[in-house]
Formats: sequence, structure tokens, C-alpha cells
Amino acid sequence: MMEWLSDFEPLLPYALQSVVLLTVVLALRVVLVRTVLTRQTLPVETRRRWAVNIRNVLALVFVIGLIFIWARQLGTFAVSLVAIAVALVLATKELILCISGTVLRVGVNAYSMGDRIEIGGIRGNVVDRAQSHLLSVHRPGSGVSEQFAAQ
Repeated sequence: MMEWLSDFEPLLPYALQSVVLLTVVLALRVVLVRTVLTRQTLPVETRRRWAVNIRNVLALVFVIGLIFIWARQLGTFAVSLVAIAVALVLATKELILCISGTVLRVGVNAYSMGDRIEIGGIRGNVVDRAQSHLLSVHRPGSGVSEQFAAQ
């Protein structure tokens, strides 16, 4: 039943360090804020400002401490995010190229059914235009139709 917990076993030292850091920061916050607030020689506004500043500084110390504790895991996570971002960029690039090629092919109308064309030294008549290939060429006299992806 507790088998899923074994997956997190390598992270237990980091979690323990995080809990210790949290305990130390909270204890330090309680002691410092209580010390500042009980000091009667300071004006009330000054005491409040000091209490807020102490809370903010200790929160910053806690966040920086967590970053230092979890730096290796954060680095691994960052590499994963970069890999995903690169994959999305490449996929988007391919999609844009496909769409722009289709728009160019449809918009230019460089050839149409029945035109006589030459591709790579092979001459023939355009007999078909489909989505799976750019054109089909029938060579007169051979009885053969060939499919090309002309560029």
C-alpha cells in the first residue's frame, strides 16, 4: 500500500531540510517580532514597520534557502521545460511551413490539369493533383503514371 512512497525516497533529505529551514525561520520570526513589538521605547509605527520588515526579510531568506536546497531538482526541471519548449518551437515551425506551402501551391496555380511539364528530366502531362502528392504525370506512349512531390 505504501509502495508509491518509495518513489519519493530520494527526495526525503531535501524535504527534511526544507522542514528544518521552515521551523528555524518561523521560530526566528516569532522571537524577533515579539522582541520588536514588546519594546516600549519605540513608537508604534516604528515597531509595526520593523515587524513587517522582519517578516519580509525572513520570507525572502526562506525562499532563497528553498532554492539552494532544491537547486539540483530545479535544474533538472528547467532542462525538461527547455526540451518541451524546443519541441513546441520545432512543431510550430513545421506547421507554419506546411500551411505556407499549401497556401503557395493553391494560390500560385503554376500548373493545371493537362499541362505538359518536366521534373528531373521526366516529361509528361499533369493528370491529377491530390493532397497526398503534388502532382501525377502521365508519360505519353509509356502507359505509366508517376507521382511527384515537386519543389
